[in-house]
Amino acid sequence: MNIPPIIAVDPGTRSAGLALLYEGQPSLLQQVRFNKTSNPWVDKKKLLPAQAPAPERIYAIVREIFHLSLRHFSKFSMLDDKIVLVYEDPHYTLGFRQERPMEVLYRMVGALDYAARMLDFTPIGYPVREVKAQMTGRHNASKAEVETVLRHEYNLHEATYSPDVWDALAVGTCHLAMLRAEEAIKRKL
Repeated sequence: MNIPPIIAVDPGTRSAGLALLYEGQPSLLQQVRFNKTSNPWVDKKKLLPAQAPAPERIYAIVREIFHLSLRHFSKFSMLDDKIVLVYEDPHYTLGFRQERPMEVLYRMVGALDYAARMLDFTPIGYPVREVKAQMTGRHNASKAEVETVLRHEYNLHEATYSPDVWDALAVGTCHLAMLRAEEAIKRKL
């Protein structure tokens, strides 16, 4: 089975989880944060990162995600392959229980999707419940349960990553499982 390079993102407006998967294995796991050094506009205005307007934070994070991804994947000489961007889609999250405004997160996902299409990548969003069900067999699994499955799956028992990074790896793994299921169906036909 030909597995495309995968950029997996847990979107956020102050930080985002990033997992790059090459040949079905994690090749880079990192948290991407908005900070003053990543945005000269904030330095000029003398703002703290949390005070920066949402569009500035979103732009800086999306730019850094794609910069890291392209630089990393170019090491493998695979920029000719069709790269897939997968992300947790907040549109399926129950908004009434959220502690933060969802509209800014929707803009983040829109910016990710737009940037991926501009680079001729294939963007795919997965509902959080679907990712959890794929990882653990339950739609309402906790983050700790998902992390435990991922630690076992990729032999990352001693690794320490932020919850954003584990979420990004989960959505990338969910996409891999979907690809494998599609391949199994094709073989049966």
